[in-house]
Amino acid sequence: MTVRLPAADGAVVLQALRVATGDIEESDGSDPEATPDPIKTPKHSPDSLAGALVEVASAYLGGKIASAANPDIYQVIVHVGADALTGAAGDVSAETPASIVGARRAGHPADPSRCHLEDGPAISPATAQRIACKAMFSWMLHDHKGNVLDVGRRHRRPPPTLRRAVRERDGYRCQYPACNARRTDIHHIVPWAMGGATELSNLTSLCEAHRAIVHELGLVVSRATDGSLTVNLTDGTLVPASPQLPGGSSNLSEWHHADITGRTIIPSALGDKLDLHFAIWACFANARVAEERRQAQLARQDQQLAA
Repeated sequence: MTVRLPAADGAVVLQALRVATGDIEESDGSDPEATPDPIKTPKHSPDSLAGALVEVASAYLGGKIASAANPDIYQVIVHVGADALTGAAGDVSAETPASIVGARRAGHPADPSRCHLEDGPAISPATAQRIACKAMFSWMLHDHKGNVLDVGRRHRRPPPTLRRAVRERDGYRCQYPACNARRTDIHHIVPWAMGGATELSNLTSLCEAHRAIVHELGLVVSRATDGSLTVNLTDGTLVPASPQLPGGSSNLSEWHHADITGRTIIPSALGDKLDLHFAIWACFANARVAEERRQAQLARQDQQLAA
């Protein structure tokens, strides 16, 4: 997205995005060492201006929804069939005549695997399942032609008291192995669409990144007998906690050859903040190039010896 605005208007937009990313925070004068109020702590702080734009738009719509007599007109609505939510998308019931299946267009109301934005494009079932973790549900029953037969009541997210109980039990931290993020949301261990109850034992705290990973990769989340959370890959492999870095308790400067000073991460150009994702990508890219050069040099040496 490219937007051109007068300087003053552009400054207003940029200021809002900076606030949304957490780049600008107001001090309330409280003790900085005190435990933060989980109710007032933002759920998620985006790490890019693009994510901040979504956050600002979401907050604006949330304010409209809270005060509207008809909140539906402000909501982003996703139409998802039962099969898409339960992971059975693509399976056609043997009881459905082939002539009916073939006549249905993509996104047909009677298609149990449909998955798309209202009056918009299709989305993946994994994305729909991730959205379903914290969305409001209302169900509609259609006949095979797509006519609405019945409309159910909405099913809302866990009530505030239950959300507070989950956060208190989880120590206000993400429960994914080795993650300690503060900004979390409530996740159903057994998805609500698959019969999972909205109760304390079936709820856990996950940060936005790991909640997306669980849905996109189809990871299996379960609760161990000691109450801790375990995460397994689809093949049953346990996702372990990250190992302790070597020399973590000693001087970091002894474990690398770079000349790191107090101004190392301060850019010399526009004064932008450190882009951690890009920095990590550059480190891996440099390591890959160095390895490729080493392998090429070894290959040349082998050729010379062979000659």
